[in-house]
Amino acid sequence: MQLQTQQVTIGKKGECIVSQITLDEDKNLPENKGDIDEIVVSNGKICVEQTEIRDSKILIKGKLYFQCMYRNDQGRYESFQSSVEIQEDVEAEEGFTPENYQGSYELEDLQILMENTRKIQVQAMITIKIWKEYAEQLSYPCINDAQGLELHEKSQELLC
Repeated sequence: MQLQTQQVTIGKKGECIVSQITLDEDKNLPENKGDIDEIVVSNGKICVEQTEIRDSKILIKGKLYFQCMYRNDQGRYESFQSSVEIQEDVEAEEGFTPENYQGSYELEDLQILMENTRKIQVQAMITIKIWKEYAEQLSYPCINDAQGLELHEKSQELLC
């Protein structure tokens, strides 16, 4: 049996840049909606619409879309949905290019609170993670007559 080495290219995740955004905005109910008696449930999602590179910063623009269900002053349930603008500059390494970086956006916390019967307060915390992807060449020993071998590597992200 004779051993030889094979070159395998694997993708690696580099250093992670983490930034958090806090949002705090008031929204008025439209005239066609009933007065709020109690907010029952709420949820939201993030939509990043644009990323723009400026020197060593990444400008992230998007919206937090949210909706809430509430009980009105007559005891009926109604829903209200709207959005909050997001704009954040994230520091990045020199030589940043969108081709070799990846990102994720996570809504960590969302609270929709009643200020009065016609106004709600939207509070949210968003975590932005940006990391560099790069390829690494590795040499693995294998049997000379081995056919169709595949290398499977699993990694678990504990802390970014």
